[in-house]
Amino acid sequence: MGRSEITANSTVDVTYNVEMDLAGNNFAAATLIGSSDTNTFEISHDNLNDLVIAAGGKADEATDFDFRLIAVAKTAGGDLNRTSELITLSLTAFKAAIPDNLYMVGAHNGWNNADATQQFYNDGNGVFSRVQTFSANDEFKMIPVSVTGVVIMVKTLTILVK
Repeated sequence: MGRSEITANSTVDVTYNVEMDLAGNNFAAATLIGSSDTNTFEISHDNLNDLVIAAGGKADEATDFDFRLIAVAKTAGGDLNRTSELITLSLTAFKAAIPDNLYMVGAHNGWNNADATQQFYNDGNGVFSRVQTFSANDEFKMIPVSVTGVVIMVKTLTILVK
């Protein structure tokens, strides 16, 4: 049976999967970092950083990763897969700075940034916790110190509603 090739004039749908693994690992522990049905692919810096750390990269240390594309064409006769040659890139993950303290200010305390009673409990591992009662539509923000004019970016916020 002859080998079918997909060209720019083909009318089948093609999905491109982007995979990465530690360099030299022969994709034994490949991570799918995304898919696209066009010839472009985007990933945010934060998401790529998280994938690099999860795949064994260390913060502030260059690590080599192999990347490849797998093109999957859906046809009536079955899927056709083609795998690209790999490329190796050196990536350095970043480590987000974790503040020593967090304070919650908002409608519940009149937006008083100097209210030291609004401090979170810090377990020493970058996990902060606090129990706070809110009214409907209350807004709040978190700041690293109990002073006016300081803002912090929070990557993940979990709110438990009872």
